[in-house]
Amino acid sequence: MKLNAGVALIEMILYIGIVVLISSSLVGLYIQIIQLRSQSTAIQEANESVRLAASKIEQEIRLAKSINSVGTSLSLSFSDSTRNPTIIDLNNGRIRFSVGSSVAYITSNLVTINTFTLTNLSTGDSKSQNIRYTISGSYQDNSASITGSAEIRSK
Repeated sequence: MKLNAGVALIEMILYIGIVVLISSSLVGLYIQIIQLRSQSTAIQEANESVRLAASKIEQEIRLAKSINSVGTSLSLSFSDSTRNPTIIDLNNGRIRFSVGSSVAYITSNLVTINTFTLTNLSTGDSKSQNIRYTISGSYQDNSASITGSAEIRSK
């Protein structure tokens, strides 16, 4: 009888060891999944914020009547006087739109915009008014950037 009790104790210790080993593996896997999800969310946040800003900038340029100035900020003029001037600039790591007297930020407060450059590609004869922009932003060591251009269409 003592022999059977000893075998049962050894079996129980082995079972417990196997359960602990499997449980610790599952916990490690769960931690990796959480980390990958967090990184994926950060990448998505950076990409979406930069892409949204680029889309909004292109839309505003295409709808504008003319370009007032290009430098560290972009100033646009519209037929609707309540939208004048529309200024797009970088302020405290976020892209800011100033339309008339109202101000709004178009990039997420989680994403820091590192680069916002504007280049006037307009021809000297004013037949083509075109702006090239570059935007790059980062969130939790993940970055996204986009370069594009837009031309004023409403003349």
